[in-house]
Amino acid sequence: MNEQRRDALPPGARLDGDKYAIEEVLGAGGFGLVYRVRHLLLDEERAIKEYLPSEIAVREGETVYARSGAHQSDYQHGLERFLKEARQLVRFDGHPNIIRCRDYFEANGTAYLVMDFEDGLPLDTFLSRREAQGQPLEESELRHLLRPLLEGLARVHAEDVLHRDIKPGNVFVRRRDGQPVLLDFGAAKEDFSKHSRSRAPHTPGYAAPEQAPEQAEGSVHLGPWTDMYAVGALMWRVATGSVPPSAERRSFALVRGRADPLVIDEGTGDGRFSADLLAVMRECLHLDEAQRPQSAKALLALLEGEGLDEDKDEDKANDEDKANDKDKDQGKGNDQSKSSPATVAFWAISALGLGLWLSSQPWSSSSPVSPAPVSAPSPVNPAPVASTPVPAPSKTAPAASAPSPVSPAPVASTPVPAPGKTAPAAPVPKRAVGAVFRDALKDGGEGPQMVALPAGSFRMGSPSDETGRRDSEGPVRTVTISQGIAMGRYEVTFADYDRFVSATGRKSPDDEGWGRGRRPVINVSQEDAQAYATWLSAQTGKTYRLPSEAEWEYAARAGRTTRYSWGNKIGRNRANCDGCGSEWDNEQTSPVGSFEPNVFGLYDMHGNVWEWVADCYHEDYEGAPTDGSAWTTNCDNFSDGTRRAVVRGGSWVNSPRALRSANRSRDTPSNRHYNIGFRLVQDINP
Repeated sequence: MNEQRRDALPPGARLDGDKYAIEEVLGAGGFGLVYRVRHLLLDEERAIKEYLPSEIAVREGETVYARSGAHQSDYQHGLERFLKEARQLVRFDGHPNIIRCRDYFEANGTAYLVMDFEDGLPLDTFLSRREAQGQPLEESELRHLLRPLLEGLARVHAEDVLHRDIKPGNVFVRRRDGQPVLLDFGAAKEDFSKHSRSRAPHTPGYAAPEQAPEQAEGSVHLGPWTDMYAVGALMWRVATGSVPPSAERRSFALVRGRADPLVIDEGTGDGRFSADLLAVMRECLHLDEAQRPQSAKALLALLEGEGLDEDKDEDKANDEDKANDKDKDQGKGNDQSKSSPATVAFWAISALGLGLWLSSQPWSSSSPVSPAPVSAPSPVNPAPVASTPVPAPSKTAPAASAPSPVSPAPVASTPVPAPGKTAPAAPVPKRAVGAVFRDALKDGGEGPQMVALPAGSFRMGSPSDETGRRDSEGPVRTVTISQGIAMGRYEVTFADYDRFVSATGRKSPDDEGWGRGRRPVINVSQEDAQAYATWLSAQTGKTYRLPSEAEWEYAARAGRTTRYSWGNKIGRNRANCDGCGSEWDNEQTSPVGSFEPNVFGLYDMHGNVWEWVADCYHEDYEGAPTDGSAWTTNCDNFSDGTRRAVVRGGSWVNSPRALRSANRSRDTPSNRHYNIGFRLVQDINP
């Protein structure tokens, strides 16, 4: 720093019994100052952080005092916290990617933490220089930074220490090897949040929603997942060159039904990043902390394409899924940090490329090192699935009065021919991946909302060690969805279906007294669903149909290999089932869109109502198609010869086991039940 802060100790001042001499101020903030000092006996440079929270403390001469008697308790509390966490940080065994804290001491009415002085650049300066040269970081270089950073964080978290302020300014890129060093831990700062919202550490764009000032009174629980949000935000900054929108701004937009301003799609990073890495970024940036990687180790596993080990969970007692037809049968990854030789080679090559660039750059020797002591999903499918920006609505479930769900993307309507004109056979429409649209009806109004999905491949079925697995879910095989499809954003609602009933005179299904409108239509057979698709096709000039079983599972998984699209555990208030933790559990259907969508932007793929698909039932996948088409031959019928049709997704009356992405069940195509509905697909050109 060129300017001396007025309350800083002057150059030449001695600390710790004349052991250190101050040379300059490296950094300053609301909670303290960082000095570059010289160890006079060893003739080595060090960095020293001084505890000096400027809102509640002041320096007189060399001594620091609380500003007033009213501030004394807060000041003392923070000082004790600073010293406690200093002791923890000094115990760390010199992890190469965490700033090394060598000692701490008390003097001048305050406390000091002695750290190594690192030669290099803050990551924010490093990124700005690269971008100014037209050389933004590539994926390999970002991964080279992330892996050691996360290994360091895992070491810190193991000591029950959180960082709480990860951002480019607190990551230092070391000159000699291009390795990142994590600086400026913030627990002492965090502790002030109990006394002053203005002092809560809160870097907009990088702070998780649970760190917001209005959340700082102990209403939420911080943990390693809080740091994982910041890592995701740092990744987004590297990819886009911009500071991420704050969590408050994102929440504000979503609560009001607007699009999430933080967009992650195939264009993020101008094509420099793979779908896998963008999916990991999306995992980290969930507003709901329960959906993020829960630890640095879990995030490392995602980055290296490994599964996560989830506790065996909620299916303990409810093995018998409640079904309407007696003949229905409702239907771990390794947490390893060891890298394969190929992975090790990848990291080594990445480090070499970054190091070559670093060695060619001019460097400042002033390092703003300022650590102040402080008081986990699931594997991403490496299949070529192009993800699109799908903002998540508020995690708070709406009241039973069926309020409208969040609509994060504009919905385009397709025009219909002028009255009296016959529409020619329409070609398969072209839709951008992720587009949300509604087709206009010839008789007025619009069809259901649809979302354009990407083509791609996935592994269909469940592995032999999946909790709750049934034999009918195997053998696992690779299925390729080569033709683009749009799928219903929601299950077909009573509002959608009642328009069809009015136009055709078909029997109106019973709503069981739960309400119509935005509730999913129930008490409809597979034959009813196919009739609705035929009518909708005639009304729009497009081809609507029931999805194949493979298309349904592909859409439900949305690039994931876990039991549910959000992970291996059912969690709470993510779906409507018997044991899902929602207000509708085992009582009735919920309004569509009451829970967060999957990354394809599809709602209620798990629970609420079973969904008819086009396939007839087979006892397993031996001989099943691998092109995503419906399997309608050689069916395994009921003993009386009656055909069996497949239903997927589970319902409000079933246990979480039935909601797994791979789970399958069956029913007679003519049957109507209070827990079976459907959604449609439309063939498109993406």
